[in-house]
Amino acid sequence: MSSTASDRLNSKTLDNKFYNFLAKEFQLPPRSAKEIVKEAKEIYQLENQTSKINVGQIRRVVASINAPIGKAIEDLEKVEVILTIDAGVEDILIAHELGAKSLRRVRLARIVDQALEQGGLLTFEDTAQILSVGLKTVSRDTLYWRKKGRHLPFRGSYKGTGRGQTHKSWIVELYLNYHTYEQIKHKTHHSPSSIARYLTAFGKTILLIKEGFSCSKISFIIGLSSGVVKQYIELYQHYNLPEHQSRLEELIRLAKEKDEKKRR
Repeated sequence: MSSTASDRLNSKTLDNKFYNFLAKEFQLPPRSAKEIVKEAKEIYQLENQTSKINVGQIRRVVASINAPIGKAIEDLEKVEVILTIDAGVEDILIAHELGAKSLRRVRLARIVDQALEQGGLLTFEDTAQILSVGLKTVSRDTLYWRKKGRHLPFRGSYKGTGRGQTHKSWIVELYLNYHTYEQIKHKTHHSPSSIARYLTAFGKTILLIKEGFSCSKISFIIGLSSGVVKQYIELYQHYNLPEHQSRLEELIRLAKEKDEKKRR
């Protein structure tokens, strides 16, 4: 048997194993289980090594979110995280529309958020080294986001920033408060396609909440970290009020339309 044929056989075996797991453990109907297998393969490229990182990403060992302040860095509990330095087309659009400074600020916020989502916290020094900028630049950009209403979750300041809101939940919250796409784009420096992606994921989360799924199962089905899903659940609980129903219903509609397009 050729290596290519063997690879295809292994891939089909993994697909079946994953499908049976979903059907048995989550008691999903066959069509739903097949859709999740298909979606998961697209997102995580399950036919390849799951540890593979994409172009534009790096691995970094950072302090765990549970590591106490005050200890020497070599004595801290650590975690390995994958950070996206260059998001490709998405970053190109930001640079084209908003300029190089905005792109740098988005990248800074993105890697800090990604570390948090994976159970880690970056320091100013980590961030400066990763982005090849000075500590003063990191400090200025952090202050910039703070004035915009974003408190970035750095090590040393995370415990005092409330719920440690990521850019995903910040964008969703702006939308729930009736900001337009254009307003959100200029406030957060994210492209319309990114904004739409985060809003659709939130809409999917609402649908799964209504079906009674737990945080861990929602995280598994949608492909988001449990930390982000927890924030989405908290946002839904906070904004599930009459004055925000039109926005919530719109996000549910967007999520359903996205699912319908994938089924066609």
